[in-house]
Amino acid sequence: MDLNLLVIFQAMMDHRSVTYTSRQLNLTQPAVSNALQRLRHYFKDDLFVMSGSRMVPTALSERLAEPIKALLADAGAMLTAARPFEPATSDRTFVVGTSDHVTDTILSGALNAVFAEAPRIRLDIVPLVEDQWSALETGDVDLHVLPYEFAPPDQPTIELYTDRYVVLCDRNNGAVHSGMTHDQLRQFRIIGALMGVPRKMRGGFAPQMTARLIDQASLTVKQFSQLPFMIEDSDRIAIIPYSQAVMFCRRFRLAFFELGSGGPYLRMVAQVNRARENDTGLAWFIDKLVDAASTFRPDKIDDPVVDPAAGTASDAD
Repeated sequence: MDLNLLVIFQAMMDHRSVTYTSRQLNLTQPAVSNALQRLRHYFKDDLFVMSGSRMVPTALSERLAEPIKALLADAGAMLTAARPFEPATSDRTFVVGTSDHVTDTILSGALNAVFAEAPRIRLDIVPLVEDQWSALETGDVDLHVLPYEFAPPDQPTIELYTDRYVVLCDRNNGAVHSGMTHDQLRQFRIIGALMGVPRKMRGGFAPQMTARLIDQASLTVKQFSQLPFMIEDSDRIAIIPYSQAVMFCRRFRLAFFELGSGGPYLRMVAQVNRARENDTGLAWFIDKLVDAASTFRPDKIDDPVVDPAAGTASDAD
C-alpha cells in the first residue's frame, strides 16, 4: 500500500468528486482515477460509485474513513514533530478550536507575542463543535482550549486560567441584584450559551450546564458575544464569565452582578492530541498561550462602576 493513495481516498471522502479531488491535490484527473483503481484493487471493493453527479462512498469506504483519517493525522504529526520549528521563518498554520470567550481573553493577549516571533505563520480559529473530541483525534484541529469538564480525559491537558460566572442584564433592570439564588434566577427569561458540547455527553458536564442554567433557558446561542444584543433594553439575563461581562458592560448599556457564595467557576485548559506531544511548533504556540494566561487575572480587571439607581456606568479609574 502506497500511503499517498490514502491521501487521495481522504480527499475523495471530503469532496465526493474526482474533479474537485484533483484540484485540491493539484493532480490530473487521470492520476486520481488511476489511484482509485489501485485502491479498489487493494481493498477489493468499488469504494466510490457514481450517483448522479457525485461519487458516493460504499459501506466499506464509510468504515475505513475514520481509521484512515486518524492514520494520516498520526503520520502528519510524526513528520511535523521530526522537523525543527523556527518561528522566524516558519509559514506553518495552527488550527485552534475554541470559544469567543478564549479569543476575547488570552488568545487576543497572546497575538502580539506570537506574530512578533513568527510573522509568517497563520492562525485559523475555529468554533468548538459537537464532535470536538474526534476533531482533535483526527488532526482537524491542532489544539483545543475549552472548559475542563468538556476535555477528553485521555489527552494531554495544560491548565491555563480560571474565571467565575456572573449574571449579565440590562443596566436598567432593577429586579436583578447580587447574591441571587438559582431559584430566583429562574424567574427571569434566561439566555443560555451552549457551545461545542457533545449532546451525548451533556449529562457528565453538570457544573457547566448548571452554571449557565441551560435547562431553564428559553433561548440558546453558540457564542457569548451574541448575548449583549439580546439582553440590552430587555428583561432577559444570562450567566457568563466575569471577564467578558466586564468587556460587555464597557460597550453596551449592561450591568452584571455576582452570584451567591460558592458560585460556579470556569476552569480553562488547553489540549493536544497525545501523538503530538513532541511537536516543537505546537509546544512553542502553547507556551505563548500559557504566558498570556499567566498575566490574565480576571480578579484584577477594573469593574465598570455601575449605579443601578441612576442607570449610568463609567469605567473605574
